[in-house]
Amino acid sequence: MVQHLRRLRPKQCCQFFKHYSSESVANAETKSIPSPKQWSAALHRLSVMQQSRFGKQLHKYVDKLHDKYGPIFRESLGPVTAVFISDPHEMRRVFAHEGRYPIHVLPEAWLHYNKIHKTERGLYFMNGEEWMLYRKLLNPLLLKNYDGQHILDNCELMVNRLIDEWYALSDDGEILNLEQKLYELSILFMVAVIVGSSFPKHVREVRPWTGILAKSVRDIYKESVALSQISVEFAAKWRLPAWRRFSTVVGTSFEISNELIKTMDKMVSSDGLLYQLRQCNIPQEKINTIILDFILAAGDTTATTTQWAMYLLSTHDDIQTKVKEEFENSNLRETCESDLMRGIVRETMRLYPVAPFIARFLPQDLKVFDSYIIPAGEMIILSVYSSGRNGLYFPDPDEFIPSRWERDEQTGSLKGVVDPFATLPYAMGARSCIGRKIAQTQICFSLATIFKQYEVLPMALVDMILHLIPVPDKPIQLHFEPRSNLG
Repeated sequence: MVQHLRRLRPKQCCQFFKHYSSESVANAETKSIPSPKQWSAALHRLSVMQQSRFGKQLHKYVDKLHDKYGPIFRESLGPVTAVFISDPHEMRRVFAHEGRYPIHVLPEAWLHYNKIHKTERGLYFMNGEEWMLYRKLLNPLLLKNYDGQHILDNCELMVNRLIDEWYALSDDGEILNLEQKLYELSILFMVAVIVGSSFPKHVREVRPWTGILAKSVRDIYKESVALSQISVEFAAKWRLPAWRRFSTVVGTSFEISNELIKTMDKMVSSDGLLYQLRQCNIPQEKINTIILDFILAAGDTTATTTQWAMYLLSTHDDIQTKVKEEFENSNLRETCESDLMRGIVRETMRLYPVAPFIARFLPQDLKVFDSYIIPAGEMIILSVYSSGRNGLYFPDPDEFIPSRWERDEQTGSLKGVVDPFATLPYAMGARSCIGRKIAQTQICFSLATIFKQYEVLPMALVDMILHLIPVPDKPIQLHFEPRSNLG
């Protein structure tokens, strides 16, 4: 996130929006947005960045500024100034005014790689009319007409075998390289969506590709972080080691993904996403870029959330026991749609949001809190981490309480949530996560399968740091104990 803020040029953003008319800020009777004093802020930022090891604790730094200045403040990180907002009502207002073609922030290393290699990418990298065209085509396939049961039927055998394999290869119950294994599970789930009902017959054919790809995708995020504190253009021009490593893992991921797509092409069913995209008369080259990005994106988001949920459940024996008891005799659909499982996933995403910050640029000036004007084209950052851990919206905000998401039978209101929009794991609006239903299905099913069969114990406590996404400050080590051994 530090890289995004530091490297973006505000003037370029403003040029994009220059054709929009906007209310004159100068003529508006408004207050100045709170901001740290220039000299004290500079010293504080320097101290924080040094202590936080180059932005790994940026979420805590921003949270402290919200504690000091309230739900809105303006702050400079590098040459870019942004307005930070943590109020759920005003966050919804931002999404409501993001315009027909919402603009989001992407890591500059990824954009620069695409530029110098002339690489076409999928939906996540599209903007404007092109993005709108393909988003409209994909919405019915992945959201409106999504069939979670169909995916569960295709993946049940695969997930059970994979988890049994983890245990068989464990070190006396300790699951080795858990994060990478979860990356592969996420990629396999996405492959099942792409291929369709023929997937169970072809799992062995794709496993050689998905195992290698899991490591490559994981390394992309690792090397992206290494590039986050230097000029990407400078690193690429002078072929610095960080850029060479990044280019290598991205190139490897593309090569493997393309080979995987060729393999999937031979096994696709009529209910698979690949077949359905072809029915939309999308050019094959564009289909390949969309599928490639879905495969690459599957790893980090769902794997990270599943890992955090496993860790949280391992440290809460009472909730883990409840999961085992409630789901022991349930079928897959009942498990994934239960209040308990939905609460576990929502609570995990509240505490460890995949996107702790969501950035937007608005095409018009926006008045917030009835007092402040944010000019068109200025970066707005929604502090999802801070709002999700705010006691005003979530009593006992730092505690893992899945039952807070259950509804009161008489009033229908959530039992322990004041404002559910204070946590936005998939964002909102037209550019919200296109794969959220797939992610929800995979996370729920994976957790239910694991905790039905195993008691999971933590081997060490961890803390959260930022590496583009929230990750543990050290590898999560979990011990699996088969429930059949427990009597």
